[in-house]
Formats: sequence, C-alpha cells, structure tokens
Amino acid sequence: MATRPSRGLHWGALFRVDPGRPAIGTGLRVAAAITVPLAIGLGAGHLTMGAAISLGALNVAMVDSGGPERTRVAVLSTATVVNAGVFALGIVAAHTLGLAVPLMFAVAFAGGLLTVYGRVASIVGFVTTVVYTLGLGFPPGQLTAPEALWLALVGGAWAMILALGLWPLRPYAAAQNAVAACYVAVGRMVAGACAPGTSAATTGRASRSARDALGTAHATLRATRFGRDGESAPGRILAALTESAGVLLEVSEGLAEDLIDRGRLGSTATLVREVGEHMGRSLRSVGSAVRAGGPSDLTSTEAAVSDLSEVVGKLRAEVSRGAGDATELAALRPVISSFRHLMNEAGEAAALAAGLHGGALGPSARRLVEPAGAVVDGTRRRGRADPWVVLTRNLTFDSVAFRHALRYATVTAIGVLLFLGLDLPKGYWVALTIAVILKPFAGITLQRTLLRIGGTILGALLAVAITASVRSDWGTVLVMVPLAIVGFSLQPFNYGLWVIFFTPLVILTTEVAHPGQWTLAGWRIADTLIGAALALAGSYLLWPESSRPTARRELVTAVTANRAYFCAVMRRYVWPGPTTEGLGGPHRAAALAADNVEADLQQLLGERPRGGDLVARYWRLVGSNRGVYGALTALESHLRTFTGRHRLPGLPELCHGLDAALGDLASALGADRPPAPLPALDAALAAVRDHLAEVELARAGERAAVPAGPGGRPADTDCTPLVEELRDESLVAVEAERLVRRVTAMHSALAGG
Repeated sequence: MATRPSRGLHWGALFRVDPGRPAIGTGLRVAAAITVPLAIGLGAGHLTMGAAISLGALNVAMVDSGGPERTRVAVLSTATVVNAGVFALGIVAAHTLGLAVPLMFAVAFAGGLLTVYGRVASIVGFVTTVVYTLGLGFPPGQLTAPEALWLALVGGAWAMILALGLWPLRPYAAAQNAVAACYVAVGRMVAGACAPGTSAATTGRASRSARDALGTAHATLRATRFGRDGESAPGRILAALTESAGVLLEVSEGLAEDLIDRGRLGSTATLVREVGEHMGRSLRSVGSAVRAGGPSDLTSTEAAVSDLSEVVGKLRAEVSRGAGDATELAALRPVISSFRHLMNEAGEAAALAAGLHGGALGPSARRLVEPAGAVVDGTRRRGRADPWVVLTRNLTFDSVAFRHALRYATVTAIGVLLFLGLDLPKGYWVALTIAVILKPFAGITLQRTLLRIGGTILGALLAVAITASVRSDWGTVLVMVPLAIVGFSLQPFNYGLWVIFFTPLVILTTEVAHPGQWTLAGWRIADTLIGAALALAGSYLLWPESSRPTARRELVTAVTANRAYFCAVMRRYVWPGPTTEGLGGPHRAAALAADNVEADLQQLLGERPRGGDLVARYWRLVGSNRGVYGALTALESHLRTFTGRHRLPGLPELCHGLDAALGDLASALGADRPPAPLPALDAALAAVRDHLAEVELARAGERAAVPAGPGGRPADTDCTPLVEELRDESLVAVEAERLVRRVTAMHSALAGG
C-alpha cells in the first residue's frame, strides 16, 4: 500500500486550527468547575482549600467524554474516588523518595494498561497519573492527606453536578448529524432508483450526493475522534454506522444498475417501486434515529420485501413447470437479493442507532461495535468482555498496550526520581510533561513533544505576564475564566493552543494562594524541557514504535489471524463433525490482533488529523477487518446448533476463494504491493443463494401441502428435514455474504478503489 511522504512537523502547527466548531459549552463548563471553588475559597478565606477543590474538579471534568448517562455517572464517580485517593497518596509520598518512585511506577503502569478497556478507561488512567504527580508537587505543608482526600472528592462531585445536571456534553452531535445525512441520502437514492421513469443521470446524481454525504461523515468522525487516546462506545457505534452506510450505498448502486432495463420486470415493476418507497422511508427513519433517537420504522419494509419474495417464489415455481416468464425471473433475482441485503443492513443500522442513544444492542450489532475481546473462546458474557480475560490477554509483549504501559511507567518513575532526588524547583513538571506527551508511538510522541514544549514556553510566559500585571486574587480568578473557555473550546482542534492556555491555568490554580511563586516560571520551562527529553528518549529507546510501519505490520497480523480463524471455523461447515473444540487459540489470536489494529488506527488518526488517502484506506481496511471478525464469531457460535447433516452447494468453492483472497491481501499488505484480482467469489456465492432459495421454496410447498389443523391453522411441521436444513444454512449463507462484502471492501481499499 503506497503511502505519501510525511510533510514533517513545523512550528506553524502550534497555531493551526483544524476545521470544526469550537466546543464553547465544554470551555464554559470547565471554567465554572475551576473558578467557582476558587471564588468561594477566596471569599471564605481558605484559598488553598479552594485550589484543591478546583484541581479535583478540573481533573474529573477532563474525564467526561459524553455518552449514555449511566456510563457517564459510573465513569465520573470512579474518577472522583480514584483521583481523590491518588491525590492524597501523592501528598503523602512526596516526603519519601523510596515511596514516591515505586508508587509512580505502579500508578503509571496501571494507567497505561487501562487503554485495553477502551477510550474512556484510558482517559481515566491518564488523568489518574496526572493527579498523582500534582499531589507530589502540591506546596508542602499546605494540606494533610485526609484534607486532600475530601477536598478532591468535593471537587469531583462539583464537576459531576456541572456535567450531568447543568451542562450536558454532546461531543458526537456533529458526527451524528453527518452520519444521519448518509442514511437520508441513500434512502432517497433507493426510492428514486425504483421509481418508474428515473433516468440513469438522475440516479447518478443521487449516488454522487450520497457519496458526498458519506465522505463528509468520514471526515467529521475523523475530526471527532482525533486527539482521543482511545475509542468510546459512541465512537465505535458511529464508525460502524458509517461503514454500514457505505455498504448500503454500494448495494443501492448495484440495485440501480439492475433496474436500468426496467421493462424486463413485467407485472412486478409496480411491486418493486412500492418496495423501493418503503425502503427509502425506512432508511430515512434510521437517519432520524441516528440524529435524535427514537425507533426506526422497518415493519412496512419487511412486509413489502416478504411480499416480493413470495411473488418471486411463485414465479420460480411457474418457470420450473414451464409456465412462467424466465426473463422476468432472471431480472427479479438480483433485485430481490439486493432488497434482502438492504433489509439486513438496515436492521443492523437500526439496532446500532438505538444503541447510540442508550438502547440495547442486539447480538448482530454488538459484534460490529464491541472490542474484539468481547467474545473469548466463543463465550459471550452478558454482551461484555470479561475484564480479567481482556487484561490477561494483554499481559504480553505482543500487546501494544502492555509495551506502552511499561514504557510509560518506567519513564515517569525516572522523572520522579530525578526531580525529587535533585530537589528541582517545581520539579513535578518533569513527570507531568512525561505523563502528558508520552504516547504509544514515536511519531505522535514527537509531535506532542514539540507542541508541548512550544505551548508550555508560551503558556509560562503568559502566566508571568498575568501575575505581574494582575495584583489581586479576585482579578486572577477572573482572568482564569477566559483562559479555560478558550483553551478547552479549542482542545479538539489544536493540542498546542490548548497547552498555551492550559499551562497558565494550572499554574494559577495550584499557586494562586502562594504569591511570588510565579517567579519560578523559568524553572517550569526547564522542567518541561527535561521531561520532554526523557519522553523522547523513552519513546525511541524503550520498545520504539512508529505508527505507520506498525500500522501495516499489525494489519498484516490481523488479516493473517482472521484467515487462520476463518479456516478453523469454516472447515467445520465443509467437512462432517461440527464442533467448537480447538477454536480457542485462533479466536484469541484474531481478537488480540483486532485490538492492536484498532489501537493503531487511533494513533494514525492522531499523527494525521487531516486524514488523506492513507488514513481513508486504513480506515476502510480496519473496518472491513472488524466485519470479517464479527462474521466469524457468529459462525463459531452457530456451530453449537449446526447439525452437519446438510451440505450447502457452492460453500467449499466459496471458502477456497475467500481463503485465497485473505492470503493474498495479507501478502500484498506485507509487500506493499497491489493485491491480485479477487477469485470468482460471485459465482460460488450465487450457488449458495440459489440453493437456499430452492430450500425456502420447498419449505413453502411443504407447508402449503399440509392439511389445516384445528382452528384452520396449518398443522405443525417445524421438525422436518427441510426446517432443519434452513436452520443450518440460513445463517451460514448470511454470514458468508457478509464475508464476501468485507473481503471485497478490503480488496478495493488496498487496490485504491
């Protein structure tokens, strides 16, 4: 996969703001969280206590990243308690070098390893590390450990009141609107393509409009996710919804092509138009559900597709007797297949939209958005991963999270040893700088280092200017309001500008009660430079990683692991003796590889916030890889009820082709070359579809031939061989089709299509 050369880093990046609307609400909320306790403390004559409460509120406010209220309550409550504990621990440990250093290692290692549980947990881990260093650096003798504990708890509670009651956070609102627009555009395209008299030019314009909406959704979601150290549930759901919209658009374009020669449909053209209208309305309702919540209306579309399927089944029976129109049947087959694809994908999108607004995700939707570790050895625990299993799976040097946690802990501990051992003035800024800028990959660490150094120097000078010109404590508190509003409003768009405003904010908060401390601003700059040097040394010397080569290497590993998992699962369907025994190893390997490649995507977004061809391709590859993994977990679960007494024609050939395709994709990624043409997957997939259609038709005939039972209902025929065959083969056919779509999407992304 060819990549464009990096344009390098330059100091202009310090002031460059990426497109987007500033998060003014977040800035106002943080400003209130910090300044209100300071003002109360100042008025009550206990400014030190007010400063401790403000620090507690600031650190808890930084953890809030939006999402369902129940999740936010749990996260903010946990952060409040944990941060209060480590702040008090830092106050106690600051007096003993032998205690402060190992505790720093333990806190930082735990904080770094929390990235295995997703974005929210990674933020909690990062803020916990920062709070401990602030405890180490808090002016000695000002607070006892119990005082620090309860003051930080009060600050966290104040931040929770603001976040949950007064200032609800909606960081994904712009992304929701952009993704919703995709479904609306695709819905209009489907309805237009099925309407009589629609020209190819009109359909083409609708297709381009939908593709533009999809591109906007990708760009908006990239901007939303940029700068985040991990991924949250809303982010994963929106990413899955965007990928689903892409699949819907591709299927809709195929449907439009099948409907170009509308005259071949004969008497069913009206029914096709009605199904298209229902499908369009359903997709638009999914868009509304993504944007604002509420149910998606799929019922009428399901009935319309079912009616069309029944018509196709009758026509197939007539053609088999020599009485029907074979031309009409040939024209209808791809159309009904496309409608079924659209219906299945719309159902998954509707479930995802419900989950985005706090509803329950169905099993199929959960497979698309849960971290790969959510299914271990084929066992699903209430839809969530066993935390202990996820943790132990990552306690290996093969895990990106483990290597980063060990590096993070080692370098921060060295920073604490240095500043306490040498008694550096304001030396806690050494460890604070390391905690903020050290990232899993060398490239993003270098970028953060340069922005951190430049921002800290300018921010420290700004703090000097403020404290030199503002002589009253009340004036200092008032100046902190615009600093917080501007800094946190711009944080999603430029890390350097955020540091410029965040630095004086922390200086003024920690030392507003200690006049004269601002004269040590020069030491802060020196400590920042020392911390930056240690962070860079650790990044390049301790298990160095750069996200670009690592991204490709991890993706090769993920595709290879999925291929091995695919072979292990599918041989149970092709040969007798279905069993899940022996699938644990391939499953775990594929899960770990999927975790790592998702982490690499997040880091690549950080290194290339403006996106570009590399990020767009990698996004599609990672999303499709996740889809392959999800399909395989469904097929593994189905093995528990699969009898193995029925053979699905075309499946062996399809498995052989998919195996060859996955192998070539891994090879092409590793060799940085275009992939070879795909094997003939469509022919094998058509054989699977045709056989399943024949079984469905035979089952319909079986039900029709059974005399009516009591009450006029058909007698029970739920235990016949045809029923058993449908139960065996229906899910296999659906997931096989999904595998083909995902592998085709990976091939297209790698080939530059």
